[in-house]
Amino acid sequence: MQISDLILNKNIDEADGRNKELNVYRIILLLCSTFTLLLRYLFIKEEPNVFDPLVIRVVFSFMLLIIFVLTYFKEYEERIVYLNYMVFCFYSFHALVLIHRNNFSINYIIEFIILVMIICLAFRERIHIYIYIGIIFFSFVISCLMHESNFTDRFVNISLVGIFCGAILIFFDSRIEIEDELRVREDLLNTVFNESPDSIFLADPSSSMIINCNDRAQNTFEATDRQDLIGNNLNYLLKFPYSPGAWNNFKKKFEKNKFLIQELEFKTFSSKVFWGSQAITEIKVGSGYLWLVRITDITERVKDKKTIEENRKMLRQVIDLVPNLIFLKDNSGRFVVANQAVADRYNTTPEMLIGKTDGDFYDEPHIAKKIMSDDMEVIKTGKEKFLPEEYFRDKNGNILILQMTRIPFYIEEDRKPGVLGIAIDITERVKDKLTLDENRKMLRQIIDLVPHQIYLKDRS
Repeated sequence: MQISDLILNKNIDEADGRNKELNVYRIILLLCSTFTLLLRYLFIKEEPNVFDPLVIRVVFSFMLLIIFVLTYFKEYEERIVYLNYMVFCFYSFHALVLIHRNNFSINYIIEFIILVMIICLAFRERIHIYIYIGIIFFSFVISCLMHESNFTDRFVNISLVGIFCGAILIFFDSRIEIEDELRVREDLLNTVFNESPDSIFLADPSSSMIINCNDRAQNTFEATDRQDLIGNNLNYLLKFPYSPGAWNNFKKKFEKNKFLIQELEFKTFSSKVFWGSQAITEIKVGSGYLWLVRITDITERVKDKKTIEENRKMLRQVIDLVPNLIFLKDNSGRFVVANQAVADRYNTTPEMLIGKTDGDFYDEPHIAKKIMSDDMEVIKTGKEKFLPEEYFRDKNGNILILQMTRIPFYIEEDRKPGVLGIAIDITERVKDKLTLDENRKMLRQIIDLVPHQIYLKDRS
């Protein structure tokens, strides 16, 4: 089974783990069934007069073979556990009897130690190992105290088995802790992959073929089964697949940083199109490398982005059509927004105004200083400033009379306000008013010079 299957297919992983444990258990059963008969043969050959009934070992071996056969039948799974404990405990106590009857022969002590170690391999629960080792060691101590009269022999035998039992407890306890920690990490990894809100793929870097994917990927791409995606090239997921040359350029670009993010259009198996943010990174798995590909559905974000862009264009058209001067400056006097009317006064474009100040367009420093002073007054006081008439000279040297309104305006991330300015060109209106006043004065002088009485009454 490939490592990607172990990462993403939790059900397969659990089933495979159970099969491996069952195979190990079967090997232990076969070892014990043959182990007990072979050892008896060696012991009898070395010391023909030892106490070691063949019948008991044959019965034990036969029982283990029965358990071995039953492991292939799921309906006996629960019964096997109890039968297993019963047979192993029986043989363990029989091994203690052999040690006792044969005057604590070193051969049978070694057999006992090996047997305990093999039996512990069959236990999966920590508490079962503790209970088994505790009972076996306590029984050995009682047997040793009853048989051995010499203190040194008692101490040596009990210490030997005690040290070994302690080592077994430490070894298997550590093994179980490591297995539990690995199981927790594996569950966490499975949860992260399978419960992720994004589509996640594992791909072969050399061929770009999809090795595996999570459930979200299957749902996002509307696949009936995960296998529909596995085996396809990542390029197949795109609405507009890369050409061979473009795909090679993409891989070269990725090779520089081993990480790449792109916003692309993808298509599902039902030909539905959506926008996705594709992030590819290279991860080390075992002795090799894989691509970890994350695809996030950003269709709504792209729609919102397009809407914002359309609104921005519309706003730009509106303010550019307004004949009045409209501008927005930050708290340093730099243009942030300016319409076409402002740009025309400076003989430039709205885009060229952004980031510049009035001083960048005036040769006379005092004019730019006066404008900056008015802007800073609004920024510092935070109050609106209205000037009914403000004289302004454009880039061509023409004198304009503007009715200026400056309003404090807070720009995002700036603590101090900027300035929103609206200026109405009243040059012609002022000129017309001056012309009208001059004509009125001239008419008065003419009337005053006439010797006759001239007057004007209303109807009443």
